[in-house]
Amino acid sequence: MNASCQMLSPLYTPEIYNQVIVVPIEKPPLILISEKEYLELKSEVGYWRAMPPKVIPKSPYGISIWEAVLLNKFHYCQPTNRLVN
Repeated sequence: MNASCQMLSPLYTPEIYNQVIVVPIEKPPLILISEKEYLELKSEVGYWRAMPPKVIPKSPYGISIWEAVLLNKFHYCQPTNRLVN
């Protein structure tokens, strides 16, 4: 019977939580490069070749038509097939 009535240790003990632990952290060195060097580095790693194509390729329709299509679809919540019909 004594084994089931053991005294449990409290979850919060002020001795543990009131201690201050200082952890030394070193800052990484600050690296400054010019815009020219930055662009040269980008060209060396092939950044410009990895650029995706344009979102909307060139089309025979003007901007006002695409504006009307997108406004009808997203702002007025109308399905696109209504605009086509």
